[in-house]
Amino acid sequence: MKIKRKLTLTNWLMILLAISIVANIHLVFRALDYRRGANEWLGKYRHMAAEFSGREVYAKENKILAADSTAANRIAFIGTQIVDTWNMGDIFAGYEIIKRAVPGQYAAGMLLRFKQDVINLKPKAVVIEISSYNLRPQHSVEEIEEYVSSMADLARMHAIIPILSTMIPPRKSHEKFENYSIMENLELYNNWLIDYCAAQGIKYVDFNRILSDKIGHLKTELSVDPITPNTEGYRLMSESVLAVLHGF
Repeated sequence: MKIKRKLTLTNWLMILLAISIVANIHLVFRALDYRRGANEWLGKYRHMAAEFSGREVYAKENKILAADSTAANRIAFIGTQIVDTWNMGDIFAGYEIIKRAVPGQYAAGMLLRFKQDVINLKPKAVVIEISSYNLRPQHSVEEIEEYVSSMADLARMHAIIPILSTMIPPRKSHEKFENYSIMENLELYNNWLIDYCAAQGIKYVDFNRILSDKIGHLKTELSVDPITPNTEGYRLMSESVLAVLHGF
């Protein structure tokens, strides 16, 4: 009987060991499956973040420019399609102009790529342009202000002179977005920017003032579409930027 009891106990131990092994194998497979899922989610997040920020758009050019920090008059322009379609030509002669524009981008995306597209390039100054389509029901004016002030802070921390710009208003026919009027918030933002720059000692260019009509909309004679300046509009913008650049 003693032998049978020992065999029975041994059998039970073997059964428990087998169960433990099976359970551990199950946990290992669950862990691997979870890890694959986590890695897949992380990959999607990284792709989404890169796509949202546009950090890869100028990656090759930035690598070359970042290695050359000898340009004393390098000026960076970061913004949207307003910067993208801005033909700076000979008007900025004497300056090395670096345009870093991602059409259709919100201010949050610009902040995410600010290090790669501005700080690492070591410009003397950076002109920061925010388009009026940031003004949407889902984005508060305060949120946009935080993004812009953060970019200004980052620039100054790295000895780069920030030059902020007021938002260019849309034409009257384009002032609403899904029954949401942007004009009131555009005025709030532009007033904030001017007051903020005065309080912080930051330079700014008032694109809104030089391009808007008497009721605050983008002048038809200075634009090619509801939100984009034409050649004359860009000339006026260039002159306002130059006036600031010549001040330092």
